[in-house]
Amino acid sequence: MKKISHKIRLLLAILMVAGTGLLVISVQAAGSAALTLNPSSGSYSNGSNITVTIKENSTDQINTVQADLAYDSSKLEFISINTAVSTFDYPLSATGGGGTVSIARGVSNGGTLTGTQTVAAVTFRVLVGSGSTVISFKSSSAVVRPSDGQNVWNGSTTGGTYTLTTPPPASCPAGQTGTPPNCSTPASSPTTNTTTTTTTTKPTTTTSSLSPSAAVQQANPDAPVPVAMETTGASGYLVALKVLDDNGQPVHDAEVTLDGTKKAKTDSTGIASFADILAGSHEVEVKTSSGSVRSTIDVTADKPVTDVQEFEVKLASKKSNAVGGLLGGGSALLGLIAIGFLVWRRGILKTIFKRHGTPVAAIPISTVPPQSITPANPNVENPTVVYPAQDPTNSTNRLNENDQTPKES
Repeated sequence: MKKISHKIRLLLAILMVAGTGLLVISVQAAGSAALTLNPSSGSYSNGSNITVTIKENSTDQINTVQADLAYDSSKLEFISINTAVSTFDYPLSATGGGGTVSIARGVSNGGTLTGTQTVAAVTFRVLVGSGSTVISFKSSSAVVRPSDGQNVWNGSTTGGTYTLTTPPPASCPAGQTGTPPNCSTPASSPTTNTTTTTTTTKPTTTTSSLSPSAAVQQANPDAPVPVAMETTGASGYLVALKVLDDNGQPVHDAEVTLDGTKKAKTDSTGIASFADILAGSHEVEVKTSSGSVRSTIDVTADKPVTDVQEFEVKLASKKSNAVGGLLGGGSALLGLIAIGFLVWRRGILKTIFKRHGTPVAAIPISTVPPQSITPANPNVENPTVVYPAQDPTNSTNRLNENDQTPKES
C-alpha cells in the first residue's frame, strides 16, 4: 500500500469535493504512471550544481502529483525548487533540506492532464569531489486519478545516479611547470633550496533567496528547511460550488457562472472550482439542459487563503413545479365553481316596478306564473288597472299569491 500524505489529501479535498464533502481516496498504486528525473546521470565536479527536472508520465487523466525525493545530504546540498516550469498550475507544498525534497501540485478548476508533464526542477550543490551519489523517489510519492481517487503511480523509486569529481586546478602549483593535470617540477639548481607551499582555497558558496544556508543544514541535517512556495500573484480565495439536483445527487457538466464573467463546468462529483475570488457577495448562475437558477454566495475574509470555501446550489424539481402549478390552477377553478353554485342556489332576482314614480313591492320571479290579465267585464275594451294605495308598510300593496289578477275600475 502506498501512503498519500496529509498535504495531498488536502489538495484533493480542494480540487474534488465529493457528495458528502469528503473524498475517499484509494492509496494502492495502480501502476500506470511513472515519475522520472532528467537527467538521470552525469559527472559533476565538487562545488558545481546539479539541476534535475521531475517528470510525470501517465496514460490516465490525472490532476494531482506528489513527488518526494531522497538524497545524501553529506554529498549534496539542497539549493532551490523551481515551480515556474511546472504544468500543474496549483501549488500545495514545496520543501527541501536534510536529505528530503517534497513537492505537491495539482490542476485547478477541475482540469486534468495526461501524457508527459513537468512537475518542478530541483537544484543541488556538490559537496565532495569523489565517488557517486543517488537521488531517488520516496515511497510516499503519488499520482492521483480524480475519476476514482486512485493512486496510479507505478511505485518505481529509481531516480538518477551521478558521478562526483574534483576539478583540476587552474594552474600548476608554484615551482611546477606544465598544464594541469600534467605538472612537473624542473631540475633544481645545486646552490638553491626552494620550499614550495601550496594553498588550497575552498570555493565560496552563495545562496539564493530560496536556499537555506549550509551552516543550517550542517547543524541539523535531519530538519527540513522550508522553501518559499511559488505563487501566481493570487490574492483571493479558492471557491468550490457543488450543484445538486432535487434528490441531492451531484449534477455533472452544469455551467456555473460567477459574477457574470468567470465560468466553469461541474465535474463528475458536481463540483465547479474557482480560484482568486475576493471576499464579499457574488452572484452565481447555474445552467443545465433543463433550465437555469440564480443564487448569491458570500466569500468571507476571516479564513486563510489556502482554505477552500464550499457552497451548494440545489436545483428545483421540474415535476414539483408542474404539479404545484396544476394543483394551484385546479384549486382556483374549484373555488369559482363553488361560488357560482352558491349564487345559483341562493340568489333571488328582484324586479322593481315603478308606476307614477312610486315603486311597487318586489315580486319574486319564482312565484308569478306566466299568464295574461283578463278583465272582469269582457265588454270593457280597455280596462283600467287599479293599484292599491302606495304604502310600503301596507301588506295589501303586494299581490296575493292566490289572487294575482289586478282589479278593474
